Amino acid sequence: MREKPILLVIHEAEDDCWHFLCGTNGDEMNVRVISLRELLQTNPDVAELADLPLGWKATRDTPTDNWCRSACDADQD
Repeated sequence: MREKPILLVIHEAEDDCWHFLCGTNGDEMNVRVISLRELLQTNPDVAELADLPLGWKATRDTPTDNWCRSACDADQD
């Protein structure tokens, strides 16, 4: 179930993992694992980030804003 919009996407450099976040706190109680199919069905605009390089992130303030891409800080978890 989609409750909050995706506002932050991180493509981890060390392990090639992707994180799709709502931009609020990272409380593990709120973590959900979903399929890529479900992610793209509920958030089709995330497909725009398929070419996001390793070690980069994309952010936006609202679901209707354009994505802003930037390199992740070296000390970012």
